[in-house]
Amino acid sequence: MAPIRRRRDFFTADQVRELVMDPVPTADSDSEESETDSDEEDEPGPTRTLLRNPTEHDNGVDINHDSDSEFEEEIRDDVSMVSAEDEPEEWIRLEDGDEWQADWLDDFSENGGRPKLLFDVNQNTKPLDYFYQFFPEELFVLMARETNRYAKQTLQRLGVLQEHSRLNKWTDTTAEEMKAFTGLQMAMGLVTKPALSMYWEETWIFATPGFGTVMSRNRFELLNSMLHFANNDERIPKGQEGHHILYKIKPVMDKIQPTHQASVQPGLSLSIDESLAPFKGRLQFKQYMPLKPTKWGVKFWVLADAKSGFCLDYNVYTGRDADRAAAPGGVTSAIVKGLTRPYYGSGRHVYMDNFYSSPELYDSLADNKLGACGTVRLSRRGIPDEMKAASVQSRKGDRPAFFRKGRLLGVSWHDTKRVSVLSTIHNNSTVQKEIRHRGSENGRRSIIKPKVVEQYNQHMGGVDLLDQRMSYYRYPHRHMKWYRVIYHFLMEVALVNGHIASRIAPENQSKECVRRFRQQVICGLVDGYQKVKAGRPRVLREVNRNERTAVRLEGKHFIALNPSPKYKPDCIVCAKKLEGNKRKRSQTRYFRKTCQLPMCLMICFEDYHTKVKYW
Repeated sequence: MAPIRRRRDFFTADQVRELVMDPVPTADSDSEESETDSDEEDEPGPTRTLLRNPTEHDNGVDINHDSDSEFEEEIRDDVSMVSAEDEPEEWIRLEDGDEWQADWLDDFSENGGRPKLLFDVNQNTKPLDYFYQFFPEELFVLMARETNRYAKQTLQRLGVLQEHSRLNKWTDTTAEEMKAFTGLQMAMGLVTKPALSMYWEETWIFATPGFGTVMSRNRFELLNSMLHFANNDERIPKGQEGHHILYKIKPVMDKIQPTHQASVQPGLSLSIDESLAPFKGRLQFKQYMPLKPTKWGVKFWVLADAKSGFCLDYNVYTGRDADRAAAPGGVTSAIVKGLTRPYYGSGRHVYMDNFYSSPELYDSLADNKLGACGTVRLSRRGIPDEMKAASVQSRKGDRPAFFRKGRLLGVSWHDTKRVSVLSTIHNNSTVQKEIRHRGSENGRRSIIKPKVVEQYNQHMGGVDLLDQRMSYYRYPHRHMKWYRVIYHFLMEVALVNGHIASRIAPENQSKECVRRFRQQVICGLVDGYQKVKAGRPRVLREVNRNERTAVRLEGKHFIALNPSPKYKPDCIVCAKKLEGNKRKRSQTRYFRKTCQLPMCLMICFEDYHTKVKYW
């Protein structure tokens, strides 16, 4: 246990003058005159408590001064600290009635404190264009090139393949096919199924014929198994100069990461927090975070706009040793400084939790014209002992305790639990709030809440908002390779950022919802690649018996001719009419476009769409 520190009350300026001018009483001067002074002289004036951090000379043990001059000099120094209201050099406690304003930071006035687009848009800008702003088209060229290279390397490594191996049918892919492949992956987030193969099922329970019209199941699974983003032959071994642990995904990150800050100017408030990409496979830098909705995965340090959730930058956590090697002065401080460096001098406010906060970091950000606010761990270096004591001694309903040192404001408050906050942008003002309370007569009670806590709760959720939007329609199927987890995280960030950018744009009046925005991006990616191929059409089994009558009797229906003259399936209407008669059958090349059902051109097509009982 740390030694109990001696509380030190300091004198007012008038009392200091009296002490300096008159002889300082010693321990031996116990005269009756000193004991019989008037009450008016003994009454202490208004004082402030000076909070001192332990030093090597003052660790809670009384210090005996050798001379009166040293004692007088210490008092003069302490009084000067208290009277210098702008920049006190030690922590002081702000008593009730003390007002202090954090006016060192200039007001942020760019675009009214709201996010702003940095690229040109107009009324004809489509959702796909917003997506391409954060996921450049040249990436599909890179994906096609590296996927073809990896497939070639795999075939050379395996040598002779088995007769029925899927790799025997491998053909090089193109950028257009990779767009369609990516569109199908996005569509799987909108239409979730337990397994990949079920998207090509023909039974009426799982049937989604649109996937088959874009790409066959075998081709999709073949591309999925060969998907690659870097040349394995150029890998630099671990321990050699130039080695990068993320080399398999680094080319994609290098193209995507700069687009975020170059496309949107954030508003006044930023937030820093962790985000997790789901992954339970074997990985040396896999993380477990029990308080997150997704508990296992690859961790990202994310900087986001506090109000919109727009992702501005991110870093991948690659292990404790790697972080320590990159930041010998402190990992958490280096993370915050690295993410916020592009905004130095802008006067913005950065919100963070107690994983990052420290007095040293906040002073460093303030030196670079960035305000900061966040919860703080009381074990951080530079937190005064009296603030720690105030946190331990506080009870629910007590008034918050405020402490100040220069530009720093420390707050200790007890609501449902003890809260400690550090800020360089707020003052010691409070607000009165009504909250629910079972013990009171009306079920409500009034509390005094620090305004800094209220502001922190309002602006800390930027990264959580980003996570929430990414989770709506995330690719639902597990990955065997860690770099594909990061790839899908980057793709989700691009989709979310594209949607946020479309809502920021003043020219966009429609303000599409998340689902419709993704739907239009998917259609744009597969457009031009989707086609009905010659050959046997896909017939949905059991659909003729289970399809709802209202669907076929309403709306517009069109008929098409199968380009292959060799395949003529039985007409479903004739088959129903001739049910039980094995000697007769009616074959046709015509089929209904929407569900691929074969039926004769004139009478059968009309009966099927106009009669409840068409047989």
